[in-house]
Amino acid sequence: MNAPGTVTGAVLLGAGAALAAWLAGVTAQHSASRIAHNQEVQKNARIEQQLPWLTGTHWRRYTKRRHMRGRGVLLTITGPDGVYRVWSPWYAEQGYNGRIALLIALDEAFCIRALDVLSHRETPGLGDRMERRHGVWLDQFVGRCAYGAPTLHRPWLTRADGGSVDVLTGATVTSRAITAGIHAALKQTVELGR
Repeated sequence: MNAPGTVTGAVLLGAGAALAAWLAGVTAQHSASRIAHNQEVQKNARIEQQLPWLTGTHWRRYTKRRHMRGRGVLLTITGPDGVYRVWSPWYAEQGYNGRIALLIALDEAFCIRALDVLSHRETPGLGDRMERRHGVWLDQFVGRCAYGAPTLHRPWLTRADGGSVDVLTGATVTSRAITAGIHAALKQTVELGR
């Protein structure tokens, strides 16, 4: 036999839970657009940081977007000195702890002009050394082109695999993932550029 207070308490508890769920849904709905806006602002700041020659121009007006399902977003930017293709983000192959989001800027000759890591979940102290704040490891890719470089032996393989890309010590999987991801982005860009 239930006491009347138990039923009333259960009804109030259920109503409170429904109200809390409704409030959580409204909050998520209102914050989703703000989060997306903040992510776009942050991405644009990273583009301008890596491509300083675009800063101060109205490059966003001259940008065409192309979404590649599961791989990234290709921005075609008409800058003051030519057309640039910028992947922001490009999702590299599986790293040690998941996908690695890269910013890759290519010039009209499909050569890398700028490169940065946007996000990752690699191991601190090992795989995260790919970040610019930890060193210049990414600089070895700047200047490499989609059509290869005659002075480099196997330019899209790591030294561990017989190529010319230096490997981050203790982070071979991360190094391979970024190398393969950059190469895949270049090939995709060339195919789209034809």
